[in-house]
Amino acid sequence: MNTKRLLTVILALAMVLTLVVPVMAHGHAATVDTTAIVDAGGAGNAPEVLAAWQWAEGFQSGRELTPNIRRAEPCTAAETEICVWAVVTDPNGIGDIQDVFFRVYHPDETFKVQVHMTRLMLEAEWTAAKALARNSGQMTAEESVILDEMLEKNVAVMYMGCWTYHTHQMAGIYWTMVSGVDMAGNVGTLGAWLNILPIVALNIDFAAVNYGPIVPGAVKWVAGSRTWGDGRPTVWNLGNVPAGLRLHSSAMVGIAYQKLIEDFNVQLLNQHVIYRASEWVTLWGPLLPCVCEQIDFSIRPQFGIPSDTYQGQMRLEIFALDNNNS
Repeated sequence: MNTKRLLTVILALAMVLTLVVPVMAHGHAATVDTTAIVDAGGAGNAPEVLAAWQWAEGFQSGRELTPNIRRAEPCTAAETEICVWAVVTDPNGIGDIQDVFFRVYHPDETFKVQVHMTRLMLEAEWTAAKALARNSGQMTAEESVILDEMLEKNVAVMYMGCWTYHTHQMAGIYWTMVSGVDMAGNVGTLGAWLNILPIVALNIDFAAVNYGPIVPGAVKWVAGSRTWGDGRPTVWNLGNVPAGLRLHSSAMVGIAYQKLIEDFNVQLLNQHVIYRASEWVTLWGPLLPCVCEQIDFSIRPQFGIPSDTYQGQMRLEIFALDNNNS
């Protein structure tokens, strides 16, 4: 055996392994990009989206929507179902339409969701859908008549799909871009917009703040929590924009001697305020949509206050934060 030649082969194999092993040993998994191109089958033959409109039953007026704020579970997002209709035709006949879908974009132009739409076959469905579009100002009577003719002659088809708005998402103009695709991959698109209005609404899980036994000259706190319904004060912004809180307390008056306690504290998130009775306090929060937050209260009875039972009231108000203080 030629020992020298064998050694040369072994060394050459070792060099190959030295080159390959570090690449293969770089972690336990790898991610690679995949790419493909669909060539459209001819200019000018794309489907045409003739009309597109949106509607949220019970929450919409015209193109403005006041979102639903009711939900079954506390401290979660409320949902508003928004349905989209579109009428689509194709120069090559409706049999050439292979897919109709829409993509929804947030007011900051980021993508929200894509939904594939379902064809509506019944004339009663067309009639009801077009009535929604006319009544909300998204379609004129003349446009409705033209679409009627095309649907009845089977040269256009109507599609429907729905998407869900959640209250932790921003308010503003939402664009829905409806696209029709034919067998060759040609695409026709039409947009429809909807203005989701900003809203704030306050919910609290406490009906009273009971300081219990207090000692003259000593601060007494009632601590809240972020757990809804556990007996400790919690505040919740039910709306869809960041919010702050305003509050004031009346003086607490002794039943027997009518002496007053007028000094209090409040704490929300990182803001701690010492205040006097009937002064309005502004807490900037922010209280974010769909998030429950702890709020803490304290009373500061002065020295020399007589033994008695003291009573008062507290008012809390929520307000939307603007861009300068959100």
